[in-house]
Order: sequence, then C-alpha cells, then structure tokens
Amino acid sequence: NVHARNNLTHLIATLADIAFVMSDDGRILRFNQFYSPELLFFTKFLSHTTLPNIWRDGNIRFFINKLGLRQEISIEDIRDVIVMFSKGNFPSSDLPELFEAFKQLLSNIDYKIYSNIAILHQIAEVQFLHVWKIELITEFKKVTCPQLVRFCDAQLLKYQNCCCTTSWIHSIDFTLPKNCYEHLRIIEHPDISTVKEHLIKIIHQITEVHSILDIPACYEKYFLKSYSILENYVSGKYQSADVSLTELIELPCILWDMKLYYSINMLLNSNEILLPFVIQLPAILAGKFPNFFKQIGVEETATYRHFALVLMEISTKLQEREEELSDSDCLQQTEKVFNSFIAALRKLESQNSPFNLDLNQTVLLTRDSRLISSVEVIFADNLSLLSRVNKLGILVNILKPLEPDE
Repeated sequence: NVHARNNLTHLIATLADIAFVMSDDGRILRFNQFYSPELLFFTKFLSHTTLPNIWRDGNIRFFINKLGLRQEISIEDIRDVIVMFSKGNFPSSDLPELFEAFKQLLSNIDYKIYSNIAILHQIAEVQFLHVWKIELITEFKKVTCPQLVRFCDAQLLKYQNCCCTTSWIHSIDFTLPKNCYEHLRIIEHPDISTVKEHLIKIIHQITEVHSILDIPACYEKYFLKSYSILENYVSGKYQSADVSLTELIELPCILWDMKLYYSINMLLNSNEILLPFVIQLPAILAGKFPNFFKQIGVEETATYRHFALVLMEISTKLQEREEELSDSDCLQQTEKVFNSFIAALRKLESQNSPFNLDLNQTVLLTRDSRLISSVEVIFADNLSLLSRVNKLGILVNILKPLEPDE
C-alpha cells in the first residue's frame, strides 16, 4: 500500500507537469492552466481557460483536481481583473459578479501575509468604479461622474439618502469584509459635515418648490437617514472632532406628518397653551434620535423663547385676519402665554441667568388687550403719572398688569 501510494504521488507530480490537454481553442496546456467550470465567470477576464467538457466527468474530477486544476481565484487574479475594468475593457454590469467573487476571496484571505495586504493597497489605488450624485433633489436626476474612481472617492450605496447631493455615490452595492476596509480605503460612513450639508441643501431645494406645510412623502427617506447618521455622531457612536449642528437650528429641519418644523416649534414635553404653534416632538422621532434633536435645540419643557414665539405667532395670525385680540377666540390663551413668558423671565432674572430676545420680534400684551411690539410698550409703575397721561388724552401702550411674583 505504501509503495502504491508513492507510485500514485509520483504519477500525479509527473502528469501535473506535462501539457497534454487540448483546450477549446486548440492549445495544448497543463491542467494547472485551466480553471474549474465553477469559475466560469473569470475565464472571460483572464488568460486561463475553462476545463473542456470532455474532462468534466464527475468520476475523474478528483484525480484532475490533484493534477492542479485551479479551484479558486487568487488575489493577484482579482487585481488583474480590476485593472482591466479600469481600462474600460469590460462593462460595469459585470461588476456585481466580480465583487461577489472578491468578497468570497477576502473572507478567506490571510491578512497576516504582507503580500496580500500589499496587493489590497494596489487595488485601493485603481480607478475602476462608476459613481453618481444628485444635484437637484426635487428633480431626482442622477449625474454620472465622467471618470472612474477609487473606493475612497465615493460613499457606499447604502448611504445615498444622507449624502447624495454632497458626495459621489458608488453605483453598485458591495459588501466586503470589514477587516479589509482600511486596506482598500473604503469610506465606512460619510463624515458629519457631508451629511449636515446634504440636509441643509435638500431643505433649501425642497422649500423652494413646496410649502413647509405640505412636503411630498418621497422626501422622507432623505431626512430619516440623515437624522440617523447625525444621531450616531452626536451620541459618540461615530467619532468627530466637531459635532456642532448650529446651522440646523435656523432651518425647518424636522419632518413630521409631511410638514417641516423649526426646532423651536417642538418640545419633548407638550404644553397645551402653546398649541398649535409649538407641539410635542413625536415619540417615534424622540426615541430614535434623542441626541440629535437635543443638539439642534429641542427643549424638554417650554422656555421664554417658546412663549415669545407663540405671542408673535398669535399677533401675526390676528393681523392676517384683520381681527382684534379682544374680539378673538385666543384672548384667554394669549393671557396665559403672556403670564408664563413673564414668569419665565423673572425666573431667569432671579437665577442671574442670561437670556436673549430680538426686541423687534417680541410682542407684549397691553392693558387694553392688544399685542404690541415690546419697544412701543410702557411699563406703568407710577400710577399718578399714568393718571395724568390719561387725562391728557395721550394714547400710550401700557403693559398689562403683571401677576404677583410667586
């Protein structure tokens, strides 16, 4: 038996080195110059050919495999094929199948072998990928990059909804082993500025075409994906030196029920006297993206800024209706909001806390139930002087008497 095994080993070594198999194109080759039929995809890219049908009988495949039939693609083969793609030798429609083979290879590669890593670094520098972006989100027109690019020149397809207006997007969805991302210089996720600028850009583009009170449902995916990535940065799941989102505070960036809201129009805890101008942030949004909404200024409870906003909104609403506050159905709400506004300011004053109000955008409730710009209102703390003014018939805007400080 030992002698027979030795003879078989010698026979296999001898036959493996002899070119005696005719290929389909008439060449005489060794078995190790043929690919297994299971690797048919690569035969159109590489110089090796597929094993002829006559040798594919299952009864002899084991022996043929022993003679060196190529059972797998090497990383060098992958590199060579990728270089061919970069030269435009093959259509982009073949890329998904290439990546499937690439993924299988990378799953089994030994990353401790320097030569393997070196070839991955070579592949990382090859421009062979097709990419696209969207310049105007309201038209959904993809702009294709005229040049092929490297892995590191574009974002993964799965992130298209959070950065397609500010970054190039890979045209195919490739999922490769995580431990090769660094070597291939694949961008794992877009940086915070790319996502932030995308969100700002689509808000501007959408609001130029649509009312913020009637946003088509097709845009929702862009907002939700952007919220998700920004949440990851603010929460610390993704690292960034700067997680500031101050630019979003001045924009209607919260999409809910197909309406866009400013952060000041939302609270984590509802306050009925502020409705409908300030509403509660829906639990589904607050639960998924709590850190993001806190970062853009959504407060837990109402502050002086919310009360000031609602007073201005009521004033604007009355002007549009050409209606007097005293004759309207919102007088009681206005009084409650005004009292809460003053109470909030008093609390800040007692705590020596700073506050900032745009006086040109602040209205106050007068003694005769009117909402007047704060710069035109007088605080009457001298009753005798007020009596003399009234006798003279001078029209002045006297601040509504304040409730006693608690």
